[in-house]
Amino acid sequence: MASSKKEKKQQKRKLKKKQERVELSRQGTVNKAWYCYSDAKFYFGEGRYELAANMIRQAVKLAPCDEEFLGLMVDISRIRGNYSQLIKAYDSLEKIGKSTNEMKVDKIAILFRTKQYKDCISESDKLIQNISEKRFKGKKKMLSEVEDIRTDAVLKLKRIGAEKKITGKNNSEAEIVKTNASEPDNNKKNTEDFAPVLAQAPVEITKVPLYINFDSSSFLQMLSD
Repeated sequence: MASSKKEKKQQKRKLKKKQERVELSRQGTVNKAWYCYSDAKFYFGEGRYELAANMIRQAVKLAPCDEEFLGLMVDISRIRGNYSQLIKAYDSLEKIGKSTNEMKVDKIAILFRTKQYKDCISESDKLIQNISEKRFKGKKKMLSEVEDIRTDAVLKLKRIGAEKKITGKNNSEAEIVKTNASEPDNNKKNTEDFAPVLAQAPVEITKVPLYINFDSSSFLQMLSD
């Protein structure tokens, strides 16, 4: 029974979606954007977030100042964890004057989470100044939250700067050691030049007696001639 109800609900959505397409196809660029928005909203309701994200991007591209389109982009980007797209949506809402203080606080928190500390501090300063000039319920709590995020961002930047200095110093020292190691030491003499010369022992020549045998008669005959 539950399955049939679900199917009927899906059929109604598809029918409604089809009707919206027929109606919107008769109109121009703005209505084409609404067609994309309608698809995005449908896919988002079905939990098909990637398709929803593709369609809402097309809708916002066609109508970049539509508050409703940007609001859906915020919802889709948040549930998908697409923080860069979420920040862009917040920026667009701020440009058309539709960004709330809660959105701005959320943007600051996202900048901190994505390690964009300089932007986080800059946005925090702007919001703190803006909030301080107004009166509204929950002001103290919001200010405290923004100031805490800003403080953490400043500490993160200082830590990163300190680590870079240490890394730079270590790299410089390593380069000096490497340079010194590559330079020849003229004061260091080759030990081979001072290798001891071993005295060679005198060679003793063995005396071998020489014996000659000859015929004495032939020798005398030779002398007489």
